[in-house]
Amino acid sequence: MSEEKKERIKRKFAPRGERSQKMMSFRLDQENEYWLSTFPNKGRYLNNLIRADRLRRSED
Repeated sequence: MSEEKKERIKRKFAPRGERSQKMMSFRLDQENEYWLSTFPNKGRYLNNLIRADRLRRSED
C-alpha cells in the first residue's frame, strides 16, 4: 500500500507583525477543570463559547 503525501499548507503571516490573537491568563474554577481538560484544543473551545455568547446577546 502506498500512502498519498499530504501537501503541506504554509500559513500566511500578517503584515507588519500584526496579530489576530492575544494571550490571556485567567483563573479557572476547580469545578470546571475536568470539563475543560476533556477538550484537545481548549483555547478554540473557549473562543467558540465566547463567540456564541456574543452572538446570542446581540440578538436580544
